[in-house]
Amino acid sequence: MADAAFGAGEAVGNVPHDDPDSGNPLKGGGRADFTRPTEISADGDRVNAWFDRYGRQVVIPWGDPGTTPPDVSTLTTTSNAALIAAPGANLAIVVVSILVTNMSATLTRVDIKDNTTIRVQGAAAADGGGYMWHGRPFKLATNVALNGALSVAVTDVRVTTSYYIEESP
Repeated sequence: MADAAFGAGEAVGNVPHDDPDSGNPLKGGGRADFTRPTEISADGDRVNAWFDRYGRQVVIPWGDPGTTPPDVSTLTTTSNAALIAAPGANLAIVVVSILVTNMSATLTRVDIKDNTTIRVQGAAAADGGGYMWHGRPFKLATNVALNGALSVAVTDVRVTTSYYIEESP
């Protein structure tokens, strides 16, 4: 509808659903795509809404690890050991879930740390005991490693971490 205060333009369009996208219409939709969109290169870049081939908008829940595969680390010591290395300047690790399995013959406590601050803690019984943490995802400080440490040195505690890297202002 034209408004004299804003000029004589009108938002019109005649491209129906399932036709190739083109022209000048003001869109309230997006692009149909079977695959997950790739990351944009910079803040302020244009992004399209993501829809499936049936016109349903695809929304990924916060905490989705995206395409980062889970990482499996082995702990054997009471000292801090990096499970996920510090990601670099202006980047932070967001932890989605953690699975701990103790393959050793000794019970041990497993501390998961934001650098040196314990964020998740649990006991892992001997010979296959362990725990799973799946709470609200948490973000570490910028450019800090996700560390793990044991209460007692053992031969083999596996820590599987689902996470993603996020820019931090």
